[in-house]
Amino acid sequence: MKEKQRNNGITLIALVITIIVLLILAGIVINLALGQNGIMVRGGEAGIEYDIAHEKEILGLALKDIQIQNGGSMIIPDEATLEKAMKDNSGMEGITAKKSSEKLYIVTYPDSKRQYEVYADGTVQEAAPKVNDDTPGEIAKKDDNTYLIQSIEDLVILSNTVNDGTDTYEGKTFEIVTDLNFASVNSYIDATSTVFGDINENGIEEPLITELTQDAGFEPIGNSTYSFKGNIQGNNYAISNLYINRKENIGFIGIGESNEIENLKLTNVNVKASEKWANYMSAIVAKTGNGILKVNNCIITGNVSSTGSYIGGILGYSESTTTDIQISNCISEIVINSGETVGGMIGTIYYSQGNVTIENCENRGTISGSSNIRWNNISYRQLYRNDYYK
Repeated sequence: MKEKQRNNGITLIALVITIIVLLILAGIVINLALGQNGIMVRGGEAGIEYDIAHEKEILGLALKDIQIQNGGSMIIPDEATLEKAMKDNSGMEGITAKKSSEKLYIVTYPDSKRQYEVYADGTVQEAAPKVNDDTPGEIAKKDDNTYLIQSIEDLVILSNTVNDGTDTYEGKTFEIVTDLNFASVNSYIDATSTVFGDINENGIEEPLITELTQDAGFEPIGNSTYSFKGNIQGNNYAISNLYINRKENIGFIGIGESNEIENLKLTNVNVKASEKWANYMSAIVAKTGNGILKVNNCIITGNVSSTGSYIGGILGYSESTTTDIQISNCISEIVINSGETVGGMIGTIYYSQGNVTIENCENRGTISGSSNIRWNNISYRQLYRNDYYK
């Protein structure tokens, strides 16, 4: 009798162990199926990728039809033409194409709600989501030393407050917290607003997106009276389609002092001179003054053009006797068309006793000019000591 009880005990223990093992195995299977990298999650991601590829294919076919209708020219005449071409190639009702700016349409699919940016040259890319700015009309603060750039309006406010002398933001940092596209209504709180006035200097107060993408375009941050003394943390987000067409000191930052710029992407910039022989230009910093300029892990693409001098991909010109310049881990795909004194990274450092370091950088853009051209680094560096072209 005692032996029988012992065997029943063993059987009960074995049953409990079996149940525990089965539960563990079930947990593993469930995790494999539903976990962060589970089969169902990966399957869902693959499905989304397929849908996106299919939506882009429809767009591509629609654009091809429009191109054929235009005798080989890629011209989208209006919203209705693009919408009809997409319906013809998909059989889908409700696809909308809204003109965002002169060179951009925002296409929305009715079921997935996904949006795509379609450019005048036929380029298609997924659209950034509509920005959400918690503090429209002012730049939100993360803490006493950090501001958050959440919309194109925030960039305009930053430019205005520096250039009118309200604040140089010395030692402060501006964090980019989302992708921003000057040509897309999604990057504006209100792309139709006229509250900022005649930014592009054509004598007419137009919708903000028009002010920033036509005529003079965006006003660089910092000018010859008030320089920008803050920092930019890009967080690897992209600012696309920056357009500037002004007299001199032309770049995202016009004139800066003691700036640190990190992890910033400027894509498809169009920086050009409105007057012949305009000087001091680049995609990021046109001219720098005193203090240390640090530019790290930045990628820039687009065009910089002028018949003037002192043009670079990262920095146009430095004339201070105390400026240290450190540029590292940067890639420039800027196409530069200029007069003289042109460099892939830096145009000119003139009469500087500061240290200049360019490390692990690459220029992949083309450079043209009349004279004194340096493909990758500094075009011209005149120092009190004899180390030209260091």
